Amino acid sequence: MRLHRDAQNAVLGAFGGMFGGAGLGWWLAFGESAVSLGAGSEAGTAFGAGVLAAVAGIRWAVGKWERAKRRWMDDAQRVGEGLKRDLKVRIKTVLQWTRLIVQ
Repeated sequence: MRLHRDAQNAVLGAFGGMFGGAGLGWWLAFGESAVSLGAGSEAGTAFGAGVLAAVAGIRWAVGKWERAKRRWMDDAQRVGEGLKRDLKVRIKTVLQWTRLIVQ
């Protein structure tokens, strides 16, 4: 459940980063405050800043997904080790009981 939730958050974060980057690029190139102040960026610079923000958002989402996946794999390994220990104890217990019944 936690992995599913983290995956959804990563996807939403990636889309947020992409749309935020596109919005930043548009705002830098054509934003009202930039045009009125005479500080509008050139199209290439604005596009570059938008792409940089979008790629940073995607990279953040990929990192978040990898951390969530690593935590999930660690949890699965711990559960597997615990099950293996429990199974060994149960087998020993059953074998001891069967020896008592046979004798």
